[in-house]
Order: sequence, then C-alpha cells, then structure tokens
Amino acid sequence: MVWPFSAIATFIIIIAAYSLLYVLFNRKFVAIPFIFVVVALAVLAYYITPNDTDDLTRYFNTLEYLKTGGRELLQSMKDADMNTWGDFPVYAEYFYWISRLPSVHYLPAVTILIVYSLMFLVLYKAANRFQVNKFYLYIGSMFFLSTYWYYDTLSGVRNGIVYAVVIACAYYHLVEKKNKILCYIGYVLACLMHSAGIIPVAIVFVVAFTKNIKGKYISPIMFFGITFGAAGLNYLSDITNNSFFQFLATKAERNSSVGGVMQQTTFYVNITILAVAISTVWYLSWYFKNSEKGLQYEQLFKYFSITIFFMIGCILHPLVFLRSARWIMPILIAVTFMTGMQIQRDMIEKEPDRNYYLQAPSEERSRYQSKGVFTLLFCIYTGVHFYYLCAGSSLNWLHF
Repeated sequence: MVWPFSAIATFIIIIAAYSLLYVLFNRKFVAIPFIFVVVALAVLAYYITPNDTDDLTRYFNTLEYLKTGGRELLQSMKDADMNTWGDFPVYAEYFYWISRLPSVHYLPAVTILIVYSLMFLVLYKAANRFQVNKFYLYIGSMFFLSTYWYYDTLSGVRNGIVYAVVIACAYYHLVEKKNKILCYIGYVLACLMHSAGIIPVAIVFVVAFTKNIKGKYISPIMFFGITFGAAGLNYLSDITNNSFFQFLATKAERNSSVGGVMQQTTFYVNITILAVAISTVWYLSWYFKNSEKGLQYEQLFKYFSITIFFMIGCILHPLVFLRSARWIMPILIAVTFMTGMQIQRDMIEKEPDRNYYLQAPSEERSRYQSKGVFTLLFCIYTGVHFYYLCAGSSLNWLHF
C-alpha cells in the first residue's frame, strides 16, 4: 500500500478527520461522521500486518487452510474439536465464510466493521432517543474511541464481536424494548461463538427477570459471582460428559486460580476505567432515578451497575476483569455519561427559578454545583486515555 504514514499515525488521522467532520455537520446528520469513522477503521484493519505471536497470524493460517479445504475440512476440524470449533459452531462458521472472501485480511476488516458498527449504532440510537445534544454525544463517542481496545479487537476477533453483539442486544432489549426475538437470537449466537458471552448475557437476564427488584439487592450477589460460577461449572463438568461444560470449567478454573494483582500498566489502566464507571454511576444515579427520561434508561443503568459490582468481584481474576474493562465498560460509560448529562441539562433548563438550587436537597444541589467540574474531569480522562492508547497500549503493535 502506497501511503506515507505509519499505521498508528493513520489511526490518529482517522480520529482527527472524524472530529473535523463532526464539527462540520450539524446534529441532524451526525450519522455521516459515525459511518466515516467505522468504515475508515475497518479499512485500516484490512491493511494491518500482524506480529508473528499475535492471534491474528494464527487465524490467517487457519483461513488459508479453509480456502483450500473448504466445507469438508471445516467439518473434520469441528469433529476433531480443533480451535474448540466443535463447542462453538458460530466461531467455525464465521471463519469459514470469511475464508470464502478473496483475502484473509478481510477477517480483521469485517470484525472491526461489525464491532464498531454495533457500538456506534448504540450511541446513535441512545442519542436520538434521549435527545442528546451535539456536545455530549461527541464527548461520549470520543470516550468510546479512546478507551476501546482497537488492536485487541481486530487481532483477537471473537471477544470484540461477542461483547458488541451482547451490548447491542442488551440496549434494544432493555431500553428500546424492540426486536426481543432478534435479541435472544443474538445472545445465543454470542454464546456459541465464545464462552466470554455467557457472563454478560447472564447479567442481562438477571436484570430482565428482576426488573421490580432494586439493583442494590442484586449487585452484592454478583460481587461473588465469579467464584461461585467457577465452582458450579466444575461441578457440572464432573457429573456430565458434556464437552461444552468441560471447556467452560477449564476456562473458569483458570480465571479463578490466576489470582493476584497484575503488576502491569494495563491492569492499573483498567482500574482507572472501573473508577470512572463507579464515578459516573454515582454522579448520574440521582437523575436516572428522579426523571421521566431516566426511567426509560433504568434497566440498562441497572445492567451497568451490576456489571460494575461483578467487575469488583472478579478484580483478582485477570482475564474476566480485563475483558470487562476493555469491551464492556467503554460503551456503557459513554452512553450513560451522554444520556445522564443530557437529562441533567433538561432538568436544569425546566427549573424557572435558579435560586431553587440554593435550597434543593443536598444530592441535587451538589450535582448542580459540580456539573462543570465533572464534565471537565471526564474530558481530561478521555484525553489522557487517548494519549495512553496511542503511546502505551497494544495499538503500538499496529503496523502495515
């Protein structure tokens, strides 16, 4: 490819171009910069050359085998449970159909296209439903772009797709309350692609089946979920010969036994994401509980809150904690921030007497007085994390 810039420089140029387009188009046409950034990031992914030790290199080799072996080779690999394809047939079919395309480089490109399309669809739908203004929508989208792990998504393939499908379905299921059958299908497909889908899907059903129970009674239970979940899966694997349960038990046991705090920069970065999530929930919870618009977001807010407690509960189990921080928190924080701040703005504008806030309940008054500081800190964190994304994260492995 004849292009004068490095891959990471191209990534930065794409984000800068997205910001410029966002400024040029008014709020009504925000879909245009959204489509641009999704397509541009997918095109960038197509031209990436993976490192020898990356998962993507192994996936490229698998696709080359499938190109020549076709459906017959796929079936033999599934029968032998190679790549766990026997347990996760959606994973196998995804690779098979990608192998039918002219180049193996379509794998990261299609993966990024699917993942970022779904995430920006959630941002777009939420912004329209809650009439989020242009400023808050931009901050939310930039937070997502700055904290979502682009290279890990295109290289790891399955994690990004699974979490994106679950979160998109959860949004439609819990907020839009539309297309529930399609949402259930999405949950099933996600779990049949990667075992990582089971936990976020389980939390969706906890929220759906306890919609009349306040989140504060459910969340502490999730704190211990990873430990009891691992024990339960081990029990099922012992009493059955089901290879699916045995595979999950192996994964869960590994997640539970690899205890201890990772003394690595990435762990501390994930801790800061968790801290931002907790701060966002604390600051905006009052508005979601005390406004008509907020009640429409209540179930997804509950999903967000329970996921935070679950993350705290598995903080010493690196794999689960890392996946939640990288692929769930960015979009949930972004959508909750922009929606909650817009609800706050609407409530303030509807109050004719500004002196009201001098006598308002302390929870409301303190949030009114600190709204500028909270927004500023959120923007600063977004900028700092974008710098880390470009200078210290796995994005540095990006090259043509």
